[in-house]
Amino acid sequence: MKIRQLILSVLAIATLTGAFAADVSAQPPDASATRWKPNKVLLVVGSQWGDPHSEIIDGLHDSAGRVVKNVKSDPGIPRTGDTFWRVAAYLKTCSIPFDLLRLDQSELRLNYFLDHQLRAAYGAMIWDVDPATLPARDYAVVTRAVTDYGISLIALSHRGPPPALQALLGLRWSSPDSSTDVAPAPYRFSGEHYISRGFAGDQLPAGDPAPSRQSTVEPTTATVLATQHGRPVVTVREVNDRASAVWLGGEPEHMMENYPFLLRTLRRALVHGIGYATYRTFPRTAIFRMDDPTCTAMFKAWHFPALTEQEVVDWIVQPLQERKAVMQLNMVPGRLMDRSQLVEPNWTQDYTDAIGDRQNLISNGRGWRRGLEAGVFEVQSHGWTHRNPDWKAYWAVDLDHRLDPRWGGEFYNRINNLEVPNAVQLFALRRSLTALEETWGQRPLYFVPGQDAETFSYVNSTPRMARKAGFALTQDFWLGPDYVINLMPYLITPKVPWVSPKDIPDLRAYFAAPKTKPVREIPGLEGERPIMIHSHDIDVSRDHDYVRKRLAEFGPEFRFTTINEIIAYLFADVRGGADGRIEFNYAPEFCRHFQTRTSSWELHFSDNFRRELNRRGPAGFAIDGKLAAPPTAGFFQERMDIPVPAGAGRHTWEVRR
Repeated sequence: MKIRQLILSVLAIATLTGAFAADVSAQPPDASATRWKPNKVLLVVGSQWGDPHSEIIDGLHDSAGRVVKNVKSDPGIPRTGDTFWRVAAYLKTCSIPFDLLRLDQSELRLNYFLDHQLRAAYGAMIWDVDPATLPARDYAVVTRAVTDYGISLIALSHRGPPPALQALLGLRWSSPDSSTDVAPAPYRFSGEHYISRGFAGDQLPAGDPAPSRQSTVEPTTATVLATQHGRPVVTVREVNDRASAVWLGGEPEHMMENYPFLLRTLRRALVHGIGYATYRTFPRTAIFRMDDPTCTAMFKAWHFPALTEQEVVDWIVQPLQERKAVMQLNMVPGRLMDRSQLVEPNWTQDYTDAIGDRQNLISNGRGWRRGLEAGVFEVQSHGWTHRNPDWKAYWAVDLDHRLDPRWGGEFYNRINNLEVPNAVQLFALRRSLTALEETWGQRPLYFVPGQDAETFSYVNSTPRMARKAGFALTQDFWLGPDYVINLMPYLITPKVPWVSPKDIPDLRAYFAAPKTKPVREIPGLEGERPIMIHSHDIDVSRDHDYVRKRLAEFGPEFRFTTINEIIAYLFADVRGGADGRIEFNYAPEFCRHFQTRTSSWELHFSDNFRRELNRRGPAGFAIDGKLAAPPTAGFFQERMDIPVPAGAGRHTWEVRR
């Protein structure tokens, strides 16, 4: 009897132990139910991230801060790969959530693809890796992530992936020795597939790319969607009923730059692989930006009496009110004064400057305040003084030399072509932020360095210092809690030329440039990004109808917004995947635009997932727990809008059946 009880006890312990092991080990999910995958993407890269600190993603500058296209590659000065940078910038610009895994510093481990409960943490991965530059990695992990956990794969470029990934893609690469140089040619699409929809015929390169070296790629089980020179270049394979494997071929370093239509192709591949995506674009949207308001006594060619209160109201505020538009004011709160050789508060001065112009900044400030009270201005930062911080050298020269425009670089020393130390930059940025908030009651989230004079080396990185000071975005860089990403290629569509560095010594080129040039759309993102009107108060001083003329360039189909709305979407935390539930988390600080305004997201479904959802019967949706649309048949469409009520904090969109 005792022996029998002992055997039963051992069996019970073994059963419990086995059950426990099954619970805590990584088990593939049940394939029987309709599941919404996580909407987050994992971007996997190799050795092409130039920042060893895993912080800055910037393909325009190397780690020494030099413009990449202007200098030869130096092995001792790392630079970030162009394709990796552009993919990261594009995902962030669209507000598609993603994480990064860099294989030059990390092993390939299944846990990196799973959440704490050992479920898939991502709906898809983007693979931009050159295995030849890495130590040995366990690529079988990728096979498990795709086949067992339904994480779809999107592989980029003509780099030959390891055999495990070739099998997933349904492709076979020839040996590197058989690769050949090929001239640029169109991507030729044929057939009908969700990923290639909208890309019929030939998709031409942008500009005149150089020939590139490519291996021969042969499909084994993949479907070819596009060819180049008769060879496969875009393919798809359905791995199982939960995951797909897509290949977007191209020259590894510059495929997104040379063939920008691939950005939209990539987004459609993500939607196809995950089943859906939420993102934000800005069609028919304009941002009216004014730099340097009140910077009136700067240089010889940039010198005029400050606009009075009534002039600000008549020439700027009223036209904005008539058009129901808003203007972004990039302001400096400090003024470097000759009489005291100190930085004194702007908008408290009334004096005649050394050239003889009256600068009644008290009246000028009242004009800006009336616009703020009318709701047509938004305050952002242009720095602290718009002046070179080497004040000792500045005061050592005479007035004629102090009026040299090159003294206007506050965050890069244009006089001596030197970086400004990070501590000096950080003080100026913090002082600008706090002084503007103190003066106007609005905390600026956006920072634009005067004359675009900024530093890009890691040690003295102006964007890094701006993030440390508390800003959310610079003219080009997203200043996130995890990464600092140069969004320059995709964030904003400029309407007119900026005051470029080559114009600084003279400035006549800026005044001579036409202010009504046609919009030059961002290649690959035509009609998706907001259009930026760039202006200065000197434009209004020279032409009192300037604001009305610029507003008249946009028809009634356009709406005007501010950079704070763009920032709010960039910082929104969007999480989907819990059986038809999408959460929108708006942090009060950086998503403050949504505290009093509604928001709207684009919900994009793949054909396969949409049909699967509609087969389950009528559906509707609830917003924040309240039914917003009752269930109807065929509810799910390829593209839908998610309206989110005003208010910071958490909001939910849920399917109701």
